Amino acid sequence: MAVIAFPASAFQAAVANGAGRLNAEGASAHLGSFALRAAIVGGAPMVAVAALIFIYREAVGQFFGFDGNAVVLWICASLVTAMWLAAHRGTLQGSGQFTALGILTLFEIALRLIASVSLVLGGFGVDGATAGFPAGVGGALVYGVWSLRHRFGRHSNVHVNVWPTVIYESRAVPAMLSVFGAQSTDIVIANTRLLGAELEAYSAAALAGRIVFYAGFVVSLIVHPRYRHAFSVQRLQRRFVAVSFGTVALICASGIAVGLLIPHVLHSILVGSDYTADPQLMQVYLAASSMLTCALFLTTIAVAAGWSRVALALTPIAIIQVTGYALIATTGMDFARILTAAAVLMFIVLSGSVMMLLWKTARRAHPSPG
Repeated sequence: MAVIAFPASAFQAAVANGAGRLNAEGASAHLGSFALRAAIVGGAPMVAVAALIFIYREAVGQFFGFDGNAVVLWICASLVTAMWLAAHRGTLQGSGQFTALGILTLFEIALRLIASVSLVLGGFGVDGATAGFPAGVGGALVYGVWSLRHRFGRHSNVHVNVWPTVIYESRAVPAMLSVFGAQSTDIVIANTRLLGAELEAYSAAALAGRIVFYAGFVVSLIVHPRYRHAFSVQRLQRRFVAVSFGTVALICASGIAVGLLIPHVLHSILVGSDYTADPQLMQVYLAASSMLTCALFLTTIAVAAGWSRVALALTPIAIIQVTGYALIATTGMDFARILTAAAVLMFIVLSGSVMMLLWKTARRAHPSPG
């Protein structure tokens, strides 16, 4: 399901940018229709992908190691509905409705767990567990639609054509997709290549890395509207910039420190003592995930500034990374080192670019005399 989640998360950031722009222009009454159009734009490619997956369902089943058409059907449904939900999540995020966004997220998780557990206990096995994903997404989508209509359904005197905004902001998707793809594709390929104890150790390290990454993702969700507004009015608040950067740095430093100091304890907490532990792999993977978390945060700032050209640098790195997984990696440490190299390259590219954006914005806000 990681393959399903990362395109939706990448699309959410682009939608949030557009929603923030409409909200700032006083066109909040159009946010519901904006979310609908964004869902159409995001869902259309996934319909094509879902159709291809269903056509080649036997090959897909062999690659991922499952049997039966039901699982493939649920995966196809999840691909499309996840993008629809991402459009509504992004709209709530961009308009600053974080309470509604939090409720929607919790609602989705709760529905998914309840549906999956109930179906598994009912004897449906893997089919039931997979069906829980679209069930949670579908239920949360209903709440998302209602929430936007409830909050922004009033009449507006501001008339805008939301289609150009949707298309324009979609330019940010490749940049976010590169970072999320870098974070997600390794475990998919590793599951088909690593065996036994090595896969157990890698799965534990990957889980630890994703905790760090998604902690940074939550921070990025929260700060994105503030940065978008700051760049739109060309005025940065130094305290906010310092706090946001400091929070992400603390998350990443904590992940690295835990990996260096108590990798065995972290392994036991996450997966228990029955899984094989590899402290060195845990340390390398956490360091790579921390660097990638910084890259995600910096990409969020670049997207907030409307600088979608950053994808020209990030996308080739992500492509080379996935190629390395497919052609070179044979051990868990190979996967971790390739992830580290990609994360470092992304961080280097982004750090210079984002620092320049912040510096230029600060100069415009406080021009030199004369």
